[in-house]
Amino acid sequence: MELLLLAAVILAGAGTVVQTAMNAQLRSSLGHAILGASVNFSVGFLVLIALVTLMRIPLPSHHAVSQTPWWAWFGGALGATFVAVVAFASRDLGALLVMGLIIVGQVIASIVIDHYGLLGFPVRPFGIIKMVGCTLLVAGFLLMKRG
Repeated sequence: MELLLLAAVILAGAGTVVQTAMNAQLRSSLGHAILGASVNFSVGFLVLIALVTLMRIPLPSHHAVSQTPWWAWFGGALGATFVAVVAFASRDLGALLVMGLIIVGQVIASIVIDHYGLLGFPVRPFGIIKMVGCTLLVAGFLLMKRG
């Protein structure tokens, strides 16, 4: 099962690059990154509604909804910001630089979230081994950027 999850995450990561190109094209065609992001989220919403319907996923109870932390409801705002910024920046900066900067941001946020156990994650202290790994990741990105 873990191998399947790893493969799914790798495919999702590859999909973000393809999505970047698609959203950049929408930006060009529609005239603005926000319009492209709006189309992206509208299509995504319709796909998710179709999946919920086809898979007969039951809606959550009122209790489950009321027990959800306030901050959990704002993930869509971060997703919309992500899509809009990437659509805006990718044509000018290129796919590799945009994806590399996204990874740097994700690594920094992940270090803080794991180290302090934020947003419901268990505490996973940041130590020397993780520091070396993150340094190598960022160094690799910098090497790719220069090439």
